[in-house]
Amino acid sequence: MRAMTMAALAVLAMGLGGCITVFPKAAPVQLYAFGTDFPATAPVGPDAVNVMLGHVDFERAAGGDRILSVSGGLQDAYIADSRWISPAAILFQEALTRAFSASGGHARLVKAGETGATPLVLQIDVPAFEVLYPNGPSAPPTVLVQVHAVLVGVPDRRVVAERTFTSRQQLSENRMGGIAKGFDTATVETLSQLAAWTSEAAAATPAPARS
Repeated sequence: MRAMTMAALAVLAMGLGGCITVFPKAAPVQLYAFGTDFPATAPVGPDAVNVMLGHVDFERAAGGDRILSVSGGLQDAYIADSRWISPAAILFQEALTRAFSASGGHARLVKAGETGATPLVLQIDVPAFEVLYPNGPSAPPTVLVQVHAVLVGVPDRRVVAERTFTSRQQLSENRMGGIAKGFDTATVETLSQLAAWTSEAAAATPAPARS
């Protein structure tokens, strides 16, 4: 009886194995990244001020690994067969670190748990990270990246500075390679400006006295 059962399972497995080949293969998903095209790392000066990275709030629909598009400002959709290599919110934070590393200047970005006094906290919102199709899905789109930054003093929690950085990259054609490059350019542009702005604010902020 056991031999018959094993034989039946073998036949079933062979049958399933034969069936697998008749299903169509799924189209491969293309993976992309952004926020990598920064200049080489520049050392910060000895008088650099530590700036603590606070919350980074990413627009929920765009924060995953799918690439968000908006057609006519009314309809949201994701670009088919294309993904970010990691969730966009994670790639963005990695790009933020690169931006500060490349900027030099008076600000040193640190994260929670790192040592050193931090007179400033940087809080970031990313309300827009998307591809815009104002003229329909077949026309060349525009990549929009918008970052709102707030510098908060420690320990009084006063707002030291606040600014919104926006980059629009108008593309010449509707191709995913160009869209990914548009996101990279827009991200590098906004975060480079943010890092420089933070450095200027840090230069005007007295460093905490060392104990």
